Amino acid sequence: MTSFLATGTFTGYIIVVVGVFAGALMRAPIHKRIDIFFSVLGCALFVASGVFIIEAWEFSFRTRTRDLALIKASLSIVNGVLFGFDAIFTFRDK
Repeated sequence: MTSFLATGTFTGYIIVVVGVFAGALMRAPIHKRIDIFFSVLGCALFVASGVFIIEAWEFSFRTRTRDLALIKASLSIVNGVLFGFDAIFTFRDK
């Protein structure tokens, strides 16, 4: 389950963020509600992915793969926090 959630989150949000960035380059407006929705959902999914990855690798033998997995989990949680800040600032801008 952890790998499906993490892979779906990372892949899905690559597509979403690239699409939003391309829209910003073309000066196409994005509705604030949709932006807040994607930010809140991204926050929840990235934090959940990070927590599940940490839970899966926490007590395994200390190897390079484990270290990379824990780094991936930490970056996922940081990314989730950034999406949370984006949602808050987008909402306050409304």
